[in-house]
Amino acid sequence: MKYIKTVPEIELADLQGRKFVDENKNQLKMDLKSFLVNLLSDSKFAEDKLGSSKLFFIVEIKNQIDKQDFNKEYIELENEQYKAIKQITENPSTEYDSRLAYSLLPFIKTILEASDEKP
Repeated sequence: MKYIKTVPEIELADLQGRKFVDENKNQLKMDLKSFLVNLLSDSKFAEDKLGSSKLFFIVEIKNQIDKQDFNKEYIELENEQYKAIKQITENPSTEYDSRLAYSLLPFIKTILEASDEKP
């Protein structure tokens, strides 16, 4: 089991602090759960699995994410699930958008620093 420390929702902004907004000028935000779920749609995710086994693995991880309480200090993933999440965090099929990557660092960091021990 791997334990990922939860982090607060972030406001998306670039390195100069310019905020990303939607068409109604509302500040765009993202939380850890959304970041994790977005990773599952990366074309390189779980490359070692093929066809339906890949699909079942992705759904298994999505279900595990959905069961988590993101208001707690940490969330839990099985080791194999975490390994796949970590690999795609470190090496996505498309590089992180440099204008946006700065904002995503708290999510990337907390995933890469997951612990084997329950906090």
